[in-house]
Amino acid sequence: PLLEEAFAVASRAQWKERLDAAKISSSGILSVAEVLSHPQTQSLGMVVPITHPEIKEFRMLRTPFRFDGQVLASKLPPPRLDQHRQEIMAELSRPCGRPLAKDEP
Repeated sequence: PLLEEAFAVASRAQWKERLDAAKISSSGILSVAEVLSHPQTQSLGMVVPITHPEIKEFRMLRTPFRFDGQVLASKLPPPRLDQHRQEIMAELSRPCGRPLAKDEP
């Protein structure tokens, strides 16, 4: 609360100006909208369109990791609420360390 009150007296730009003048390295914290529209995010192709069964124009952040210089493709949308509930509950209900039988889900 103390820092929140202190930082509330000036805008992010004003704080950046003050910190720069004092030769204190800093960077502002961006909102989600600012991150998604940031030139660096755009140039790295971090926001990718994904085919989603319920949302017409669905975009999400791709994984930032690269392996051997290759970007990992994001092909699947995030799961819907409770989409994998049965599988998760079945796995959690098995005794710890017991392998899954061939006929178990």
